[in-house]
Amino acid sequence: MGGDPVRERHVQSLNRPGGNLTGVTTSYDEAAPKRLELLREILPNAALIGVLVNPNIPSPRAVKRLIRTAARSVGQRVEILQAGTERDIDTVFARMIDMRVDALLVAPHALFATQAQQPIALAARHAIPTLYWRREFAEAGGLMSYGSSLADAFRVVGVYAGRILKGEKP
Repeated sequence: MGGDPVRERHVQSLNRPGGNLTGVTTSYDEAAPKRLELLREILPNAALIGVLVNPNIPSPRAVKRLIRTAARSVGQRVEILQAGTERDIDTVFARMIDMRVDALLVAPHALFATQAQQPIALAARHAIPTLYWRREFAEAGGLMSYGSSLADAFRVVGVYAGRILKGEKP
């Protein structure tokens, strides 16, 4: 499990990884611009969109860069909001209310997944349209999600493992 295998230099490219390596990627980070696009489609008049990231891991730098680039290309104001703990999530929502954020995009991170009810409840309480990276958030009451299916990724990993155990080269 990991982030972007190309960015982390495990492989040369996703199409041609090279070496003795195979696997599945969910591309959660790389879908950040599409998530921003979807938020803009449902809220075309949004002046400010917040982006919730966990600053304690490397991948938020990539997400921030992808989001800022996408936002700049369409003239959308975004504010990167950082939460590294449960308490920070409450603080970020209070700050969003003060800033009058029109919508929120939640970046992928285990903290936000394990504490899913917290951002879902806060977004509902403060009427902040929020887009998440996994379906489970929408199933738990969040507004919407866009991203790869983790269950499908695990299923494909099992298929690959089975093929390798039967002698196929990775």
